[in-house]
Amino acid sequence: MKKRKSVRKKSKYSGRKYKRYRKGFWERYKGQRKWKYTRCILEVKRLLDNKPDPYTVRPPNTVGRPPANPKDILIFLMFKQLFCLSYIDTESFLLWVCGERMWLMETVPDANTVQEHISDIPLTYLEDMLKETIRCLNDNDVTVIIDATGLSLNQYGRWMNVRNGKKKMKKRFVKIHLAVDRDSGKILVGICSKGWKHEHKFGVRIVKSLRRSFSKHGKNIKAELLDVGYLSREMTDEIEKSKAKPYVKMKKNSITRSKGSPSWKRNIRFQKEQPDDFMKEFCYRVVIEGIISALKKMFGSVISSKKRHNQNVEVLCRLVLWNCMH
Repeated sequence: MKKRKSVRKKSKYSGRKYKRYRKGFWERYKGQRKWKYTRCILEVKRLLDNKPDPYTVRPPNTVGRPPANPKDILIFLMFKQLFCLSYIDTESFLLWVCGERMWLMETVPDANTVQEHISDIPLTYLEDMLKETIRCLNDNDVTVIIDATGLSLNQYGRWMNVRNGKKKMKKRFVKIHLAVDRDSGKILVGICSKGWKHEHKFGVRIVKSLRRSFSKHGKNIKAELLDVGYLSREMTDEIEKSKAKPYVKMKKNSITRSKGSPSWKRNIRFQKEQPDDFMKEFCYRVVIEGIISALKKMFGSVISSKKRHNQNVEVLCRLVLWNCMH
């Protein structure tokens, strides 16, 4: 009798379609990821070298334990957010990365020391770092997209339960309001607030901040795209003060009555009379949705700090790291 030939079962990753699963691709992919983080770390180091210390410490050769370098504290926090580690794990990770050379910092600060000094880091210092990361924008007119998202304060809490829950449940998250450049994907402005605060007030603050920073660098804003949650006459007036065109989605019951705001009338009439032209520009609002999703996948959707100032520091560190990667 002839022996029956055994038929080997084909792998689902075999064939031309799945070339990306081969060994060589993963080595190249890991190399690209490693270079991405290395470039980000070196960019953060360069920004800090060109700036003064975040806060002042007592002078050297005084009585007591030598104080930790403020810039080392900030690098420690950047590493913690970049690799989503705890304070103790970040300390051991930095000791392993730096080794005996200490090329990144003078000395690796203790985890408890970092926790004590987070409150000393001013928010304006991190906001200035964020502004320095967007100086390389092109000279053309910039299209800005504004939106907000929530970050949980409870590691095991679900966002849907928090969003639709009772008042006590709503205190378990914070909200970040972002303004993003459509072409480069960089974050221009970021503001952190309590989760139950409405977006409109912070949207107006973002528009005013953008107007000040862009006029300082001699650049122009072409258009600003906003969701229906930011719709108001005050918002359209502030956008037109920046010499930009407002693309704010209207509601079903919106009327063209100006009530002293001609920019509101122009915005609503443009949507009703030329809906196709409006959607040609407004459809790019999906860019910020993708950036928010990538931001949460990279740094996580949970904030570990409980104090308001420390939460703001964590959020701004993530935004600075995002811009350094792009």
